[in-house]
Amino acid sequence: MRASLVLKDCRILNVFTGEVVRGDIAVDDGKITGICGEYVGERVIELGGRFVSPGFIEGHIHIESSMLTPSRFAEIVVPRGTTGVVADPHEVANVLGVRGINMFLEESRGLPMDLYLTIPSCVPATRLETSGAEIGIREVEELASEPGIVALGEVMNYPGVIHGEEGVIDKLEAARRMGIPVDGHAPGLRGWELDRYIAAGVDSDHESTEGEEALEKLRKGMWLMIREGSAARNMDAILSTLVKRGISLERCILVSDDRHPRDLLIEGHLDRLVRKAVGMGVGLVDAVRMVSWNPARRFRLRGVGAIAPGFKAHLTVLSEDLKVELVLFDGVPVAEMGRLRVGIPDYTYDPEVYRTVRLARELKPDDFKVPVGMREGSALARVMGVMEGSIVTKKLIERLEVKDGVVEADPDRDILKAAVVERHRASGRIGLGFVKGFGLKGGALASTVAHDSHNLIVVGVDDESMAAACNHLAEMGGGLSLAQDGRIISSLRLEVAGLMAGRGADVVADGLEMLHQECRKLGCTLSSPFMAMSFLSLPVIPELKLTDMGLVEGFRIVSLFLEHDESRP
Repeated sequence: MRASLVLKDCRILNVFTGEVVRGDIAVDDGKITGICGEYVGERVIELGGRFVSPGFIEGHIHIESSMLTPSRFAEIVVPRGTTGVVADPHEVANVLGVRGINMFLEESRGLPMDLYLTIPSCVPATRLETSGAEIGIREVEELASEPGIVALGEVMNYPGVIHGEEGVIDKLEAARRMGIPVDGHAPGLRGWELDRYIAAGVDSDHESTEGEEALEKLRKGMWLMIREGSAARNMDAILSTLVKRGISLERCILVSDDRHPRDLLIEGHLDRLVRKAVGMGVGLVDAVRMVSWNPARRFRLRGVGAIAPGFKAHLTVLSEDLKVELVLFDGVPVAEMGRLRVGIPDYTYDPEVYRTVRLARELKPDDFKVPVGMREGSALARVMGVMEGSIVTKKLIERLEVKDGVVEADPDRDILKAAVVERHRASGRIGLGFVKGFGLKGGALASTVAHDSHNLIVVGVDDESMAAACNHLAEMGGGLSLAQDGRIISSLRLEVAGLMAGRGADVVADGLEMLHQECRKLGCTLSSPFMAMSFLSLPVIPELKLTDMGLVEGFRIVSLFLEHDESRP
């Protein structure tokens, strides 16, 4: 048999049988035409017994979390062996709505990887915050017919599903009618509540944090997405339990969810997760299945995820120590030894995507004063407790000093002010609160990356620095900023929807690292303070969160203060 390309002497990772089979792979017109036979190629690549895997497929990620546009994201993950990405454009949709989703679809054309999108199911995620857009049942039905749309995105309003909330159930029923799967978001959900969530039509979850929770979801028929991102790293706890128990991994998918650019540059993407899984005792083919055939089956992606005749020639060549040496997309070598071999053109955005930070007016230090109904004394406050490596916050009760009718930050006890400023509709609304766990001794950090509605969030010691950090972001169209003594000392511009930069990953990573270094100089103890801050406004995650509408606990707005002691003369 003659082929246009032959990969000679491969160790083929066969996801159907679990075998590693030595032989050749024939490729014509971008597709695999034969494996393990006798082939003559117009072009031959000698692989000398190297492993050949199906191209890796990311099963759940928000590209916006990398702070890179899809084009710049592809530049960094394709050399790591990724040839397919299932992305939930939930972040950009909360800012730009359907226009943001279409923007991603258009930009995906011509990339050396397949970009599949899920339809954001929760824009806004809840009615406890202000987003820049809304995606209702009509938009869901229209988007479902678009090429490249593969599922309804993570349904974060799990209480709404459990209790039969009309708008949420309507979207689930629409997904059922259209025959597309539904991604879940069910942190800590167990027992009968999990039963109802699954019975409503949700069949995957990526929010499990420990082994028993993950195992229950598997037993009840869910696709288990094992998350190992930058903020939440759950692979050790979950996979170790499954391996120890001898549980089948056929419905398990390794995913990133949120990944910062420096982590992608230094640690890698799915290639890193494959190596880690093997290091935890998972067989090589099983590890590869979780980033190829399993996501392909879960999202019903045709012609990808395996090495077999008729499948697309999306292939990843691995060394003995499982480092990516060569990547083929549609049979064309697109990356080699960690470097991209093809150019990716810049995508031209509508000018409106650069003008998404809309404040009612310039912010003043007084906007960040936290009033209480007393002149002097102390107030008992609900405080968000940040934990390193987790997007979950603890509910803390702290007694804070009151001076002249306002409650101040207490950096000596690591209790700082936090605020969320509405930035989509120029309403002037500001939610105020307190947070513990940053370690900051002075200044303030601010960001327009604030899950899920991406309003402007700021954490700080003094009001002057908080105002300065926020106003700077409004001036530059979004991004990250750090202020001290009322002046800007470092910033990173994220001009596309206030979420992404159109620059390369190395430039963005260097800018972020500079911000981290300056934060450490101000006493910050968190490894990724901006990412930690971005999740303070995520009301669908326990226990306390802050939105532009106020402090949120258990899907309801609660008072910042429990009670206060009046000082007596």
